[in-house]
Amino acid sequence: MEAEKIADGTIITPYLVMNDDKALIGKDAFVRTTEEVYSGTQINYLKGKSDVRSTEVKEKDILDFTAWMADAQVNPKKKVKSINYVAYASPEGEIAKNGELANDRAKSGKAAVEKLLTQAKFTQVITHNEQPKGEDWEGFKSAVNASKLEDKDLIIRILQMYSDPQQREDEIKKLSKTYNALEKDILPSLRRTQINVVYDKVGWSDEELKQLSVSNPDTLTVEELLFTATLYTDLNEKMRVYQLAVKYYPEDWRGHNNVGYVYYMQNDLNNAKTNWEKANSIKENPVTLNNLGIIARVSEKDRAKATKLFNSAVSAGPEVKYNLGIIAIQNGKYSEAIGNMGSNNTFNKALAQLLNGDYSAALTTIDASPDKDSAMGYYLKAIIGARQNNLDLLVNNLKSAVAKDPSLKAKAAKDREFIKFFENASFKAVVG
Repeated sequence: MEAEKIADGTIITPYLVMNDDKALIGKDAFVRTTEEVYSGTQINYLKGKSDVRSTEVKEKDILDFTAWMADAQVNPKKKVKSINYVAYASPEGEIAKNGELANDRAKSGKAAVEKLLTQAKFTQVITHNEQPKGEDWEGFKSAVNASKLEDKDLIIRILQMYSDPQQREDEIKKLSKTYNALEKDILPSLRRTQINVVYDKVGWSDEELKQLSVSNPDTLTVEELLFTATLYTDLNEKMRVYQLAVKYYPEDWRGHNNVGYVYYMQNDLNNAKTNWEKANSIKENPVTLNNLGIIARVSEKDRAKATKLFNSAVSAGPEVKYNLGIIAIQNGKYSEAIGNMGSNNTFNKALAQLLNGDYSAALTTIDASPDKDSAMGYYLKAIIGARQNNLDLLVNNLKSAVAKDPSLKAKAAKDREFIKFFENASFKAVVG
């Protein structure tokens, strides 16, 4: 039987797909400036009174407050915004009168603090807010709960049974012995104005964070460490800081994941896998599932497993869709690959467009990609030239490809993409 020619060879261009799967880091929740409240300072009053006694402004909490405000005047890490004067009356007597008493205490507390700040030469412009609250039943309940009063459970039941303040007071007064203890040990502390300073706490600068990651890393929070790592472009420095996060915060999956990410960027897939599996064991989440999908596709050559992992991770971001796009190329679903790869201008997207027959788009994509001046970038453009029967595009790019990677000369000489040009003098001059 005579041999019959059925083809000149097999196009293997789909196998040019690159392993540029997109790994993900566990993002930090670092906030450099946070709004905080300096509290714990209060002015106490006598029963039915709203004047600030001279002894009150000499109490330790007031002296600490004054010292804190003096520091805030010169400390760039503290930016005072306002002071709130939250004033109360103890829950006894007429409700309306106690409401007025709380108003008066807010005013007197504000006046006392403003005087203290003037004496301390505090010059920052801040807002002073009077916040009278009337009778403090919540404070009363908390104080009773924390006390050793004999009838405290009964008092709590009264508070739960009655919502009307006057009825509550009447029922509690019936416990005459207990009420005397309340007047002595509980009610005095409720006659007060709380002084709450609202301020912005300014965190470390980028340079300070870098320095602390070297000199005092144990003083940094996990969010600060994870953020600090992003300040470095050098992978070794990133690794150093992420490993600190693992050391000091071993139960946070992000440290392990991000160590794995750096290993991946260093093309160490074995160590990347180990760390990603550790991160996933601490907390399975879309980020770790995406990264393990990369291991399944690249290291284990298991596209089905990789697809399942990626599909479980799509909420992590467009990077996961891109990874699914690579699998789509391998499965011959080029239009699907292009859709999954979105706006990414990469070699793989250009490859998918070429295989899908959109040569103009493929050329535009590869020219906009990081691989435009690589050996394979030029080689892909040479293939586009061959498919468009554009000899100049083919030859010029093949020359550039061979110049960067001489091994491509032998590949091109046998590549069925160029079969129509095998006898062309210009083509032969390039491949020899």
